[in-house]
Amino acid sequence: MTRLEVNPNNRVFFGETDDHYQDLLEFEAEFDSNTKILFAISTPEALFQNSDSAEAIRWLSDQAWLLPRVVRVDSLQTYPHVQADEDGLLVEPLLEHVCPESGCQEAKSSLLQKPQFINRFLSRDFKTVAVIATVDFDMNDAQAVSVIQLEAENLASMFKKVFPNLEIHYTGGVPMMQAFVDAANKDVSTLVLMAGLVLAALLFLFLGGLMPMLFMLGLGVSSIIISMGMAGWSGHVVNTATATVPLIVLTLVIASSMHVFLHIVRETQLHTSEQVRACVRSAIESNWEPVLLTAITSIVGLLSMTFVSSPPIQQLGLWSAIGVATGAILTLTVVPAALSYLEHIRPSIVLQRVQQLLNNYSRRLEVDSVSRMPVYLLFSVMSLGVVGLVVDEDFVRYFDTDGSFRSNAEAITEKLASPYHIEVVVDSLKSEGVFDADSVAAVRKVTKFLREHPLVANVFSITDVFDEVVTAFGSKPGLVPPDELAQYFLSFELSLSQGQSTTDFVDMNHRKSRISVLLRDCSMKDIRELDEEIRSWIAREFSGPLEIKVTGEGVPTAYLSSDSISEVTIGIVLSLVFSSVLLGIVFRQLRIAVAILSATVIPIVCGFGVWGWTVGTIGMAATLVIAVTIGVVIDDSIHLVYRFRDGLRRLDLTTWGAAAYSVHRTGAAIVTTSIVLAGGFGVLLLSGFRMNSTFGICTALVILLALIFNLIIMPRILVWAVTPEEGSRS
Repeated sequence: MTRLEVNPNNRVFFGETDDHYQDLLEFEAEFDSNTKILFAISTPEALFQNSDSAEAIRWLSDQAWLLPRVVRVDSLQTYPHVQADEDGLLVEPLLEHVCPESGCQEAKSSLLQKPQFINRFLSRDFKTVAVIATVDFDMNDAQAVSVIQLEAENLASMFKKVFPNLEIHYTGGVPMMQAFVDAANKDVSTLVLMAGLVLAALLFLFLGGLMPMLFMLGLGVSSIIISMGMAGWSGHVVNTATATVPLIVLTLVIASSMHVFLHIVRETQLHTSEQVRACVRSAIESNWEPVLLTAITSIVGLLSMTFVSSPPIQQLGLWSAIGVATGAILTLTVVPAALSYLEHIRPSIVLQRVQQLLNNYSRRLEVDSVSRMPVYLLFSVMSLGVVGLVVDEDFVRYFDTDGSFRSNAEAITEKLASPYHIEVVVDSLKSEGVFDADSVAAVRKVTKFLREHPLVANVFSITDVFDEVVTAFGSKPGLVPPDELAQYFLSFELSLSQGQSTTDFVDMNHRKSRISVLLRDCSMKDIRELDEEIRSWIAREFSGPLEIKVTGEGVPTAYLSSDSISEVTIGIVLSLVFSSVLLGIVFRQLRIAVAILSATVIPIVCGFGVWGWTVGTIGMAATLVIAVTIGVVIDDSIHLVYRFRDGLRRLDLTTWGAAAYSVHRTGAAIVTTSIVLAGGFGVLLLSGFRMNSTFGICTALVILLALIFNLIIMPRILVWAVTPEEGSRS
């Protein structure tokens, strides 16, 4: 485990087969990086009325170049203002032209009111101005994000000291990456520890003593150490997704082993080591088959995540599966050997009370006197909520309102634009083709369409630069021949000062041009819909020899959740098919396999249905919920089936008698497992990080719904599952 490294870079979520991500990489190979840090300076007065504003822009623009991995800085200080003189073009920073050392000249404010500047470099009321630093770093460098973020924080702090009367906020890709890591670390150090304490307390309560509780926790922790140690030797780098592997492994291993432990501790008090050993042998003999079978089905369910193209989700499924396999091996080998050294075991009083309640319920169940209609109706209504569940996320609002990232991002969104942005690339398909009339006309048309869209805050394209250069030479925009436009643009490029370039909007061969789009307050679903709308509009409006592509960091991010959930659904379906075949072979009865799958699928569907009725949206947390709950739920149902078949075959009970016996023998384990795990996950409700709180609430909800289903509905399904021949024998 000492070899494990942590990488906060969220781009690791994009796989090599992700077309949206490949488009982004292709874009960044031809233009500048799409990862940025945006600093926003705000003042109560407008730019022309505050003597410090211009100097603050100059100072911050210069200091931003000192940030690690910065390749470009954009602001009013670095934007080139073009004027013609006798020798050609005079290019100077726009800020120097509008606000020279003598003071800002309000008469020139019209130069700043152009659409390409508003909401990008300054707000519409001129009270907020922006400095944008573009960073480019090796995505495999685990320290890069933290180093850049730390220096950005230091720069903001230094700004406040130099300009105490001005307000500064910052946001962007790097701050968002670091915010995810900080939120995860905060939960690990507080809530996950609290959840562990709740788990330990409940285990102590139900297992009746310190030693059984320590044995079970030791089993879970050992499984984590072994599996994550293997991950360390393999060179695995921990990210925000695989950081949850220990919690998943601990959960599933405890759920699987609970039946073995409760078989021992629910017996009458064991006074001697010989009695303890005999009870341990009995527990293993009775449970090794269901433990092994539940481990296999859980592993298959977890491996279904390998169908997701996102590497961290694949790794999450793989290492969780290895952890569950490790836990099953330890449960059947090391655990019984260790338990046999105990001198005595006292029964749990709480567990005895639970068992008494279950015995009373089992007696009623034996004569089929339990009414289930209200439960059937409840589960039906809950499941309908899935229809209205929408896959959507807003990563800014994943964080607490008092967190620095969210407060900064919301402040900048209100004054300028949100941290989300996309890019549109127009490919003329030939060198120097950006100057052709068709290419220029296409860029103008796309720019106009985007500026009129309600979700768009700002659009900047190369035609904005063309128009300024052409106007400076005394010509009319849109009427200059391609060769003449190329000459004008070459003169402009040669006149740029150090730190200024055009490579952010045209590639080196002048074949492709970029349209940069900043978005207003929006969610991932909004970005997906905008992307589809742009693509449909392009398909209708353009049919010539041009290629127009929508890309940018916001596009693969927007599709990440929806694609992952769709892909994991395919994997889950295939894993359930495999489990069906396996269970059919083991039990030699199709109806038994159907019963177990019903007990697995229905609670999960109903859990998401409740979420659909109450919240309405869900994102990446859904994959984690499925990963955890499918193992817990199928575990309990398989143990119910084993005890049901024991009642039929070994004890020669009636079908309802066998159903009652299954609840009598496994009900305590199901109840205690559900309460322990729901209590542990319920603590995550207190998380200020929405992904974790959603994960905790949904998981606890599904586990409790599975408890209700297994105790009330599953016995009737088991009775239905018995073949006529087997029922007549009983």
